[in-house]
Amino acid sequence: MMMMWHENSLLNNNIMTTRPIITLWWYVCGHNKKLQLLVLLLLLYPYTTTSFHTCSLKKRDQQPTSIDESDGVSATCPDNSKCCEIPMHSSSSSSSKLSSPGSWTTSTTTSFGCLPNNPHIKGPGTCCKDLTEYGGTTACPGYYTCATANSSNNFTLTMMNHDTTVQGGDGSGDAHPSFIGIPSPFVCILHDSVGNVMDIKPRYNLIPSPNEAISHIYGFPIKSNDKMGLGPVVAYYSNMGPIFTSKRGGGAGAPPTRTRTRTTMDSNNNIEAAIIIVHGSGRNADEYLYSMMVASHLQTTFPPENVLVVAPIFLAPEDGIYAVPVIMDDFMEMRQPMVWNETYPIAHTWRYGADALFPNDEYSSYDVMDAIVEGLLMLMSERKAGRVGEGMVGSLKRIIVAGHSAGGQFTQRWALTSNSPAWGEDHEERHWDVHAHNKMLSTKRGMKWNGNNKLLGKNSFELRVIVANPRSFAYLDGRRWVNSTHFAIPSREVRESCPTYNSWEWGLQPGGLVAPYKDRALELLDGDLVRLAERYAKRNVIYLAGMNDIELLHGSCEDDRFQGATRLERSSLFHKSLQIYFHKLVHSRVVVDHVGHDHSLMFQSVEARNVMFGD
Repeated sequence: MMMMWHENSLLNNNIMTTRPIITLWWYVCGHNKKLQLLVLLLLLYPYTTTSFHTCSLKKRDQQPTSIDESDGVSATCPDNSKCCEIPMHSSSSSSSKLSSPGSWTTSTTTSFGCLPNNPHIKGPGTCCKDLTEYGGTTACPGYYTCATANSSNNFTLTMMNHDTTVQGGDGSGDAHPSFIGIPSPFVCILHDSVGNVMDIKPRYNLIPSPNEAISHIYGFPIKSNDKMGLGPVVAYYSNMGPIFTSKRGGGAGAPPTRTRTRTTMDSNNNIEAAIIIVHGSGRNADEYLYSMMVASHLQTTFPPENVLVVAPIFLAPEDGIYAVPVIMDDFMEMRQPMVWNETYPIAHTWRYGADALFPNDEYSSYDVMDAIVEGLLMLMSERKAGRVGEGMVGSLKRIIVAGHSAGGQFTQRWALTSNSPAWGEDHEERHWDVHAHNKMLSTKRGMKWNGNNKLLGKNSFELRVIVANPRSFAYLDGRRWVNSTHFAIPSREVRESCPTYNSWEWGLQPGGLVAPYKDRALELLDGDLVRLAERYAKRNVIYLAGMNDIELLHGSCEDDRFQGATRLERSSLFHKSLQIYFHKLVHSRVVVDHVGHDHSLMFQSVEARNVMFGD
């Protein structure tokens, strides 16, 4: 069974206020379990809603609205995103390339894309009303305007909204500095009142937004043996519906049953890549899901329909989401999702692997990532065992764990401390169930692991981690960039002025923020920091940095005084520190041209697509 949620906002009601109603429900329904479940879902409906809005168009000559989609085309976008109509080719059209400015196709069918909200850029945003080769459209943020560069030497830009031109250079025939190197002539420009170009950005790419992906939240059990409905679950979005389905559901095309609803995953028997995308401090996992779905359509390594995107949500109590549906094996039930303290001892505690709040306070946010990765591998193996349908992830070749901003902090520290067997390394201990888990993944499923993040046998996979624009890093030792000249241990006076500069989350020395998950990682290696560092170096970690992510940051002393002034500089210095530590090139770092602190433009960029999906 699956729930469809309507337009709503995050609620802060207390679920305890429904207790008298639930008691009445129990007596009225008696022992009729079907009736009990139906009424319970209706009672819990207000506590499972998330923020989104419906884009709709009743007639072809009207602009998209958020009302009554029954008479026209509709789609669902995250609450802070702008609806942009996507024109579709008419039947007589023979071209599939990006249409020229103002070439608005007048067919009888449209869909909608979602222009993401960037809190760093103020303004309403502009829908460019063009058609791309992948069946989508483009858009510009804030007060930027859709524009196209012509082929003349002075790089004039044709404005789409009022059909004028502005000077792209300084009159000397040279291009505007912001324009140089942008791979597409279709750009966004910011100009002053007299038409002088102040800044140029790449456009956002948009694809038709599927209703269910944005409007449905599910629950992922993080214990592999959670059959009784007693363990913790994390909330998540997915572009293919619930990840787990009933083993009684049959293969692709099987009809829904009482405990199972057909999903997109069931009908896709060739999932080759899975992306687990970690949101930033705004906990806007739905926007991250959509942006990564767009990236999966832009890449050419895998068919887009064979790319699974999963976006876990590290909820806070103030989000007001008190129940999510868990659809797994032989049951579907509403469960309370895990939540984390959002403000204490520092903001966004999930980013450094803190444990969730009671009653799930024995489980870390990093346990969640371990469980999702391992869950996908279990599904891959269960296809052979016949416990799930021919869909799922039997052809999985790559798992990509990516995060931006606070999510980038998450992925870097998780890659450093994870003890998951999915990495293909020898492990003896794990917080929960490790021996049973390893047995299930290796002996029972007939799979063997090697040391190169590959699964041996008929099916193999690669685990790749993307760290994009984090505010800070966990360093491997106490050396930092001193006096802007070299790496060294800071002076005693400087260390005493910020005594936790090398403690967790900024380093590995004792003290700092409490993170039992990190402590277990060190215990597994007998507290040997060198072994931990060497293990990290062997893992496939790639750092992405936005060329324009140069905002001067002001926060803690551990960040500001020891890691650099901007995110771009901090990324560069940390990557240099790895080369100093290991005396060789370790991991790779890629700078994304013309992009600042923007997860959508980062992950849609050619550079990001190459490192995520390329060889």
